Amino acid sequence: MREHDYFLNLNDPHVTYNPDGLVLTIGEAINDQGWIVGNGTYGGISRAFLLVPQDVLVHGTEVE
Repeated sequence: MREHDYFLNLNDPHVTYNPDGLVLTIGEAINDQGWIVGNGTYGGISRAFLLVPQDVLVHGTEVE
């Protein structure tokens, strides 16, 4: 994200695939490949998560 100078709200369903009831609360770490690990809740139950970046479109421009 630093490379492209913008931030994305990962709880926004228009930004990421986010099933109903999933709330990402804390990002704990990010590696050099952009993988993010953290904690959240799903259906009111605490869960860990791992997000792996995919190619996306931001304002009509592909971002890798």
